[in-house]
Amino acid sequence: MSALLALLLVALLPAAAAAAPREASRAETLIAGVEASLAETGAPGWCPLAAVPGRLKEDPEFARRLSSGPALGDLLMLHVCRAVAAGSAAPCAALADIPLAPTFGQMPSKAATHTLDRRCLANYYNVLMSRASLARDPDLERLCLENERLHPVFLEGKAAEGCRLVAEEFSAPPVCARVAALLDAGATGCLKSMRQLVGDEAFCPAIPDRMNRELCLGAAAYRRTLARGADACGGDAVCRLMRGRDAGVCRVYEDRLKASVCPALAAGERRRLAAGLARNLDEAEGLLPAADGGGRNDASLVDALGERAARARLALH
Repeated sequence: MSALLALLLVALLPAAAAAAPREASRAETLIAGVEASLAETGAPGWCPLAAVPGRLKEDPEFARRLSSGPALGDLLMLHVCRAVAAGSAAPCAALADIPLAPTFGQMPSKAATHTLDRRCLANYYNVLMSRASLARDPDLERLCLENERLHPVFLEGKAAEGCRLVAEEFSAPPVCARVAALLDAGATGCLKSMRQLVGDEAFCPAIPDRMNRELCLGAAAYRRTLARGADACGGDAVCRLMRGRDAGVCRVYEDRLKASVCPALAAGERRRLAAGLARNLDEAEGLLPAADGGGRNDASLVDALGERAARARLALH
């Protein structure tokens, strides 16, 4: 060996030895991430509800199944609940661009209501307006104006006058007669909406749609609490949400949605995640030869990481 070559090898050895721990650390990080994901997604009851909006947009068959029962209303009410609990409409944004049938929940046939996020906004403001009206909150007019700005359905172009009427007289027949005169239209749609918002107990049970029926009954229960105290809510989720004292109230909708969409959702998400996890294992296994710096400890570490990667790959299939 020439003196020059010997000097070159001596210079390179520390660099190679330094690279080996870096490669081993990167490989171990990748393998540990795959193991953690497999443990999470393999746990009993794993159901990633946050993936539901994306699946609705990307999977027509999943969307068809979800839309054919009450699950779509549960998804909607879960986000309405989160919005009311947070005091912000932001959670509704997760439902953007998800189409909605014009007849869903008996909403008036307006284009603005035909996405799930718009309907979420409408229900969010309905809950707030219902609470404000029953509690005689002076914020009712402001809430009505915000609702009409974001969800212009009922007071088309005359929000200021209409919301002033609503704030002055929030009871179904009187305010609807005045709104009908304002809009030069019939009062039937207004009467139905107002009776739901004020929790008309003679009207609520006849509402065929479960989501709107529960909103109506929740408003009725909330009105009882104003005279009798919080215990009058009983187990009503909407009432508890309107009272604002129960941080776990949204779990009702989570549990109902899980019962509808799992395990099909979980199986689909596992399949979707498997491709990314397999790529991570490919990268980790590709790093292992470079992680062996030639020492006994290096070799043992590489062998151990290789075994972990093989077990993880087996678990993916």
